Amino acid sequence: MIVKDFSRMNFTSSRAKLGEVRRGLLTEQDLLIVRWCRPAWETVQREAIVSGKVPMFPQMASGDLQRFLSARWIRPALGWIDPVKEVAASASAIAENLSTRQVEALRSGMDLEEILEASADEWLLRRAIEKRRGLPEGTLAPAPKPGSAPPPESPSMPEEPDDPPPPDPEEDQ
Repeated sequence: MIVKDFSRMNFTSSRAKLGEVRRGLLTEQDLLIVRWCRPAWETVQREAIVSGKVPMFPQMASGDLQRFLSARWIRPALGWIDPVKEVAASASAIAENLSTRQVEALRSGMDLEEILEASADEWLLRRAIEKRRGLPEGTLAPAPKPGSAPPPESPSMPEEPDDPPPPDPEEDQ
């Protein structure tokens, strides 16, 4: 589909045709990522390490170099035809375990981790403004929904992703 002229089609036909075009574009993007972007990125990174422009970490020397060469490639969003229905469909797919928040974020051209970080930052900012202005708690930052994770304590909390998991009491028996 080069011209993408949908003027002589009804809505249903044009939407079906657009779906075919999108599938083709996604395939082409996947090929571009796998055959060009990823190898080019890895080559540039390897050259930067070898030339000393990027410091060599002990994990790299121990053979875990692939972890440092990996990158997440996020395609641009394809745009929505009917945003209300598409957001509802995404929410429904997540609720029915047919999709994940990560997959739906990627379909929108976004990264889930960035979305969650921004949401947490926004919540903390709202709370800080409430306190600074003497507003009742929950005016700008509503309380979390029942059953959801508690809100973050402060933006300066250190991350500790390498902590070992707690021992399983059943393994000792």
